[in-house]
Amino acid sequence: MAILKAKMVAPVIIAGVIIFSLVAAMSATYSVNAVRDLPDSVSPGDSFNVTVTFTAPADDFNSIGLTEEANETVNMTVEGKKEWCVPKADFCKVTDNKLELLWYGPYGADTRFNVTYKVNVPSEAKGGTYTFDGYVEYYIGAEGPYKETVGGDKEITVGVPAVGIFDTGNGAYPSIMGTHKGMIKPNKTIEVHKLYTYPCTGTGGHTESIELYENGLLIASGTWSGYQDDWHNITITPSVTLSKDHEYNYTIVTGSYPQIIHESSKEVTGGTIKCTSFVDTNGKEYTDWIPAIRLE
Repeated sequence: MAILKAKMVAPVIIAGVIIFSLVAAMSATYSVNAVRDLPDSVSPGDSFNVTVTFTAPADDFNSIGLTEEANETVNMTVEGKKEWCVPKADFCKVTDNKLELLWYGPYGADTRFNVTYKVNVPSEAKGGTYTFDGYVEYYIGAEGPYKETVGGDKEITVGVPAVGIFDTGNGAYPSIMGTHKGMIKPNKTIEVHKLYTYPCTGTGGHTESIELYENGLLIASGTWSGYQDDWHNITITPSVTLSKDHEYNYTIVTGSYPQIIHESSKEVTGGTIKCTSFVDTNGKEYTDWIPAIRLE
């Protein structure tokens, strides 16, 4: 049995605020075995879920409070709800990076508690390793409060994502100018601001124009500036983020003799590209002509 170190007063709620009145904590022989689970790493701008589990160490487990704090150095914020807890919590308070939950109880021995909350990482967050803190406070009958630090994962790495590209690689002959329509599906999130077109050797193969669509809406476009300076590239405006596993449609009008991938679909560096149709300058239509391009 625990050793009482000072007189305690059970927790109360006044105006929606949890109040613990105590002189000192008790030396507990109980343990709720609280464990936190974090993802290994996230990127700036990500949102992710955190889980905390713990178990009632004895009968008459009551007045249970869980406090979790995400790292405030990088201005992480949290979201939480009573309904995201099993059993459902009786009280929930969120303040910036801090989550507070309360269950009145009582609960029987071995009742398992599972808490999920959401953490948001600012898009301007700097890369680094950041810590989480938390603890559980509770009573067994009238004895307490007992206080235990949440174990398990305590650190998460925020990494600056590498700049990705979407690159079909080289194509081949035969080739002819025309209008390509199809779909691309990145396997990682990439920032796109220009299009490079692979020309057939000894030709001026290029892209005249490109349009990118998401769910039927034009999200970015670009137009060729002629045979000057870096004529293989087209600037795409506005710069656009293509998200991992999202599908985007393209319309690419080519000039001269660009390299062609003679397949209807291909796995390439950065994802998948599919040909919906290609209509050449003579009006002939194909479904297996993919322009050899690089988006970056």
